[in-house]
Amino acid sequence: MRTAVTSGRLAAGSSLPASRVLAADLRYSRWVVTEAYAQLVAEGYFEARSGSDTRVRARTGGSVRGGAREEGDRWTPRYDLLPGVPDLRAFPRKRWADMVRAATTELTWDELGYPDAAGLPRLRRQLAAYLARGRGARVESEQLVVCTGTLDAVMRLCRGLRAAGHTHVAIEDPGWTQLRLTVAAAGLAPSRYPWTRLRSR
Repeated sequence: MRTAVTSGRLAAGSSLPASRVLAADLRYSRWVVTEAYAQLVAEGYFEARSGSDTRVRARTGGSVRGGAREEGDRWTPRYDLLPGVPDLRAFPRKRWADMVRAATTELTWDELGYPDAAGLPRLRRQLAAYLARGRGARVESEQLVVCTGTLDAVMRLCRGLRAAGHTHVAIEDPGWTQLRLTVAAAGLAPSRYPWTRLRSR
């Protein structure tokens, strides 16, 4: 299993069979499989959470033996500072699932179809009320646009700029690669602008 992970045959995030099932398939004692899983969790190849399947750990770096990594292992930094990607290991899966379940039970039949391009009206009304209550903002729900993420918001803004006749957008350099690609995909020319010059202004 260690070799399967380091060679890529077992992809990151893959769910592994339950120890009882694997033990029966291999005709081994379940204790052997349980100990093997525990060892691979300790070495950083697998991750196990209570109430969930054992899975191949994302971006596994493998174990270090005698100060050197095994052949085929990839080094993984302790802190992932990749821009644009939050630490998804801390995502509250259970709470999110509970909220999705609660929200879907209240959806009307028309809300199950294609939503308004600006977002569900009920959601925008809730956001407008929150902004007025928590931020003191004077905003109507019709003035709000709900985006699916940062890049979706950038794409919408760039399309608006292009429709207004703009052709270029300044992008700080170095910066987030996906931002530059999104600007280009919207039909605008990304002009790299040194971060030091942006900071000095």
